[in-house]
Amino acid sequence: MALTILGLSGALSHDPSAALYIDGKLIAAVEEERFNRVKYAAGFPVQAIRYCLAEAGITLCEQVAIACPGNCIVAVTECCASKTHICPTTCVCASI
Repeated sequence: MALTILGLSGALSHDPSAALYIDGKLIAAVEEERFNRVKYAAGFPVQAIRYCLAEAGITLCEQVAIACPGNCIVAVTECCASKTHICPTTCVCASI
C-alpha cells in the first residue's frame, strides 16, 4: 500500500495551497489562487485539493494522510468534510 500524504498550507490563514506526495514522490502542488485568481487569497484550498487528487486519480477516501502546520487538524478535517464532500473519517491526520 502506497504512503499518500496531502500537505496543506495556509488552510486557515492566507495563501492556501495543497501538495500531494505518493511514496515520497511529488505528484502535484498548487496554490488556491491559481483557480480563484485572487492574489494572497484566504480560506480553505478546496480547488487545490481537488486538483492534486485528480492528478493522482485518487480520492481522500483511499487512506490519505493529511499534514498541516500548527494545531489545525480538527478544523482541517471539518473543512474537508463540509467543503469537499469527502470521507475524513478514513484519513490519518498529523500536525507537523
